[in-house]
Amino acid sequence: YAAGASEVALADNSIVSENAADGLALDGSQATVSDSQIVANQANGIFGTGGASATVSGSTIAAQAQAGAALSGSTVELRGSVVRENRAHGVYATSGSKVIVAADSTISGNALDGVLLDGSQAEVSASQILGNRQHGLNGENGSSAKIEGSTIAENAAEGIMLTGSSAEVRGSQIKANGRNGIKAIAHSQVVVEDSLISENGVNGVLLDGSIGELNDSQILSNQANGLSGTDQAQGMIASCVVAGNAEEGILLHSSKATVSASEVRDNSKNGAYATAGSELVVSGSIFSGNGMNGISLDGSRATISDSRLIDNGVHGLKEVNGSEATMSGSLVSGHPDDGVYLDHSSATISTSTIEKNQGEGLHGVAQAAAFLKESYILNNGKNGVLLENSSLEAQGCEIRANGLNGVHERSSSAKIDTSLIADHPRNGMLLEESSATITSSQILTNQEEGILARESKLAIADSTISENGQNGLFMTNSTADITGSKITTNGIRGIDAQKNSSLTMTTSLVSGHPSDGISLQNSSADILQSRIKDNGARGLGAEVSTVVMEECEVLGNTSHGIDLLSSTADLTATKILNNQGRGLNSQDSTAALVECTISGQPVEGAVLVNSAAGFERTTIDANGSFGLLAQNAVAAFSGGSVSSNGKDGISLTKASIDAKDLKVEGNRGHGLLAEASKASFHNSTISGNSGDGFWLKFSQGSAEKSEITDNGGYGISAQERSRVTLSGSEVSGHPQDGLKLTDSTAELRASVVRANGGEGISAQNSVVKLLDGSEVSDHPNNGLLLNNSSAEIRGSTISQNGQHGTLATSSIIVAVGATISDHPQDGLNLTDSKADLETTEVEGNRGRGIAAAANSEARLVNSTIVDNDQEGVLLQGSSLEAKGSMIEGNGAHGLSATDSKLTLIESTVSDHPQDGLLLSGSTAELRGSEVTDNRGHGLRATAGSTAFLSASRVEGNGREGVKLEDSAADLSGTEVEANGAAGIKATDSVLNLSKGSEVSGHPQEGIILEGSSAKVSESLIRDNRSHGLSASGSKATLEGSTISDNGGNGLELAGSSLTVSACQL
Repeated sequence: YAAGASEVALADNSIVSENAADGLALDGSQATVSDSQIVANQANGIFGTGGASATVSGSTIAAQAQAGAALSGSTVELRGSVVRENRAHGVYATSGSKVIVAADSTISGNALDGVLLDGSQAEVSASQILGNRQHGLNGENGSSAKIEGSTIAENAAEGIMLTGSSAEVRGSQIKANGRNGIKAIAHSQVVVEDSLISENGVNGVLLDGSIGELNDSQILSNQANGLSGTDQAQGMIASCVVAGNAEEGILLHSSKATVSASEVRDNSKNGAYATAGSELVVSGSIFSGNGMNGISLDGSRATISDSRLIDNGVHGLKEVNGSEATMSGSLVSGHPDDGVYLDHSSATISTSTIEKNQGEGLHGVAQAAAFLKESYILNNGKNGVLLENSSLEAQGCEIRANGLNGVHERSSSAKIDTSLIADHPRNGMLLEESSATITSSQILTNQEEGILARESKLAIADSTISENGQNGLFMTNSTADITGSKITTNGIRGIDAQKNSSLTMTTSLVSGHPSDGISLQNSSADILQSRIKDNGARGLGAEVSTVVMEECEVLGNTSHGIDLLSSTADLTATKILNNQGRGLNSQDSTAALVECTISGQPVEGAVLVNSAAGFERTTIDANGSFGLLAQNAVAAFSGGSVSSNGKDGISLTKASIDAKDLKVEGNRGHGLLAEASKASFHNSTISGNSGDGFWLKFSQGSAEKSEITDNGGYGISAQERSRVTLSGSEVSGHPQDGLKLTDSTAELRASVVRANGGEGISAQNSVVKLLDGSEVSDHPNNGLLLNNSSAEIRGSTISQNGQHGTLATSSIIVAVGATISDHPQDGLNLTDSKADLETTEVEGNRGRGIAAAANSEARLVNSTIVDNDQEGVLLQGSSLEAKGSMIEGNGAHGLSATDSKLTLIESTVSDHPQDGLLLSGSTAELRGSEVTDNRGHGLRATAGSTAFLSASRVEGNGREGVKLEDSAADLSGTEVEANGAAGIKATDSVLNLSKGSEVSGHPQEGIILEGSSAKVSESLIRDNRSHGLSASGSKATLEGSTISDNGGNGLELAGSSLTVSACQL
């Protein structure tokens, strides 16, 4: 016992032992112990108080009943000494004491702590604290310890225990302790540098509400966690290895850990597990080979940068219960399950790589949220990203070569920007009841669909979907809005939309697919300013669908440009060009095209089958076959053109068309071909087609204010009960007939058929109506050619045709207010036909006005046959009835009849260079008519003809007024006056004048009879310059008549007989 300023020195194998109290008790004194033993005392080996100090070197302090050394406000320094097997603490320091353990000292086997500090300090260097039955070093109440180059091992409890205290551990080993290597609680602080913490019974380091800093150290093979932080603990791990621990490498509960430049590997559970609002910050570190997850967050946060999470037993990063992680510049790779797993949590990942995980690259469930930027998700065994009721935002990322889909969404949402999704064995993206917004991205070379969407919603902008094995986009019951994007060279179709899907596409390209560019089934598409080109089948195919297109191009596709089946299409300002099939193919569908172009197809431009289509200001041109082919269909045109197609411009079968302001031009077949159809044109042009302008079979064709001109065949060809209606229209410039009708009907109102190369109109078994100022003119053949047909001509003109005006065989003509003029042959030429002309002019023809043969019948009412170059009327085996009509100024006979019958009622035959009437074997009846001023005979009858004239006048003709040759004439109340020879000359004929007839004023005889008979009753023969009646070999009977004032004899008879009764001579 030493007190005050005492000094004690023990040396040279001194032994202090088995004392009833302390071996060495110092109260404010100093002791030096060297090479000695302090053993088996009943209290403490050394007890220091009151500022005492002891220096122990090369000595042993052992087996005390209490502490090896107990200090209160004192100091002990152990050098090369051993403190062991004491029944309490090896060293117990309190009240500001200081303990120095150095120079290979050992504190071991003590019944309690190796060193217990209570408000004191310890410095341990190059020493060992081993095998104590509680803690190796225990600091309490603000104590501090510095441990350097030492070993704290195999203590029964903690290697280092800190309570409200601090410790610095450098270059040391803390291992194989029964509980924690280091345990710090109650706001303690511990710094570990260049040390090993291993094989401890629980945690390598346990921080409870405390701070731990580990640098350049190893935390290995502890029986629980490498580092465990609870209750707002903070751990800093730098340049360390945390490995081989039996549970977590790092465990945080309501705590924070910073891990930098470290390895956390081969721990049995998670590399790091953060729960209960903890925070983990990782930089430049490796988490690998851990039995479960590289990092696992439960309701916690993590910031991970420049690190690698590789080859862990389950996930690289796992988050649950609202956790948040931020990752940058890192790698997540080689896990048997998902690289990143998020459960109701979020992760922000930038400049990182998630690759070669056997499950999903990133897996989000239960409203998880993932934010990816400039990162890679590559070569994972399942999906690159799997979202289940979760969300994804990816910017500048690459999702490539994962084992299933690039991104798979279930009831989730995704935003993909400036990213690449490529090289997956299934789909680039698979959406199920989900949504995705894709901008400025690429979805390439996936083996199945680029995007597969089921009951989902897509928005795609400025992106590329290309070279995928099946379709670029496949949708069922989904919507897609695509803008400024390219969908090209996918393995089947560009877009396949089915089961009530809806597509909106703007300023995009769909190109280079072996099948359709776009296929719609029970779906809809609204496409604006886009191109669908160079696909291997159809540009766009729609089945039971709706299509709206505006300012688009559909071009260069191998099959049809647009193919509709039971669908509806509304196209505006769209071009359908150079497709190898039909431009538009419509079956059981409805289409409306406004300001569109269908051009350059090698087959039909547009085909309608059981369909309806409206074409407004639309061009169908330069297609290889028909411009428009319609079967059982309805089409309407307003403006536009159908031109330069390889076959017919428009072909209809059981179809109808209504066209306004349409041009049908330059087609290499007919302008219009119609079978069992109806076509109406208004203010339109059908011109320059290689075939007919119209070709109709059992059809109706009408044109109003339209032009059918310069086609290569007939202007209009109609057959098999077809009907043609023209109003205010023109048919001109064709090499064949203007209209050719077979078993058909044509009605022309205020229309012109002009300058065609054959007949103006030819009709076989047909009906023609020319009405309201229509005109047929300037044809090289006949204006109107009728065969077994009928024609009605009202207020119309047939003029200046190259043969006859009308040539009719077995036909009927009705003309009212018509003009037939200026033909090189006959105005009307009838064979076995009937013509009924009322208020009609037949004039200026260079043949006959009317030529009728073979039982033809002509009827004139108030009509004019004038100035024709040959006969006005020529009858051969035919009949004529003229009432109130005029046959005047024709170039031969006025009327010539052979074996015919004619009736003139109140009509005039005048001013002809030959006979007015020439009869041969014919019968003529004139009632109230005039035959005047003809330069031949007024009436000449030959070959058994018969003429009946009543109340008529034959005057001023150049030769005999009436000349009979082997014929008969009966004149009743008729005047034969001032003709140029005899009034009447009869040779071998029969003449009967009665009822006040008069023969007067002739330069020769009034009547000459040669071998004839005449009966003149109640008539007057006067003022003739020769004989009144001259008879030679004839017989004359005069009753109640007057023969007076003639220049010769009243009667001159030679070899004739005369019977006179009640006459005046």
